[in-house]
Amino acid sequence: MRTILCLAPLAFLIGCDSDSPQVASNLNEARAAVEENFERWQLHQLDTYWYTISELREVGCPGGDDDTGDQLPAVRVFVQDGEVQESFIRDMPDSPFPVTPHLATIDDMFNWTLAELDREPQIVGEWISPDLRTALPAFDPDFNFISSIYIKNETNEGCMGVAFSVGEFN
Repeated sequence: MRTILCLAPLAFLIGCDSDSPQVASNLNEARAAVEENFERWQLHQLDTYWYTISELREVGCPGGDDDTGDQLPAVRVFVQDGEVQESFIRDMPDSPFPVTPHLATIDDMFNWTLAELDREPQIVGEWISPDLRTALPAFDPDFNFISSIYIKNETNEGCMGVAFSVGEFN
C-alpha cells in the first residue's frame, strides 16, 4: 500500500486517500479488447462445444493455498445449447469438477472477465510471468474466445489474482 503525506492546511477538511491501489495502466485497452472479442465470439453463434481450461489461483484466492497459490487441475467443460452439461478433470471423466463463473460457458467467461475489469484491477495481462503481465489478454485467432488472461485485484474480496488459459477447443 502507498502512504501519502498530506501537508496542505485543508487536508483535514478534504481528506487524503492513502489506501487506493493503482489501477492497471492498460485497463481501458484491455477492456476494449475483451469487449471487441466478445462481440466477435458471439457472431460465431456457437452454443455447443467443449474446451479445456487450466487455472491458477494465486495467494489468498478462494480455493487456493493461502501462502503459495494453487494450480488447479486442467478441466474439460462440455457445453450444449448454451449450458454446461458436464465438467471434469481432463482425462478423468469419473472426476467431476464444479463449475465456477469463469469455468463455465465462453459467454460466462467473458461476462466474468468484464465484471472483474469493472473492479479496476491493478494488473491485467496475458499471463502471470513478469514479461506478460502488461501484455493484453490473448484471444483465439479463429473463434475469439479468451485464450489466456491474468487479473490481479487486491480489493476483490481478498483475492490476489486469477490466471486461466483455454485450449483444446472443439
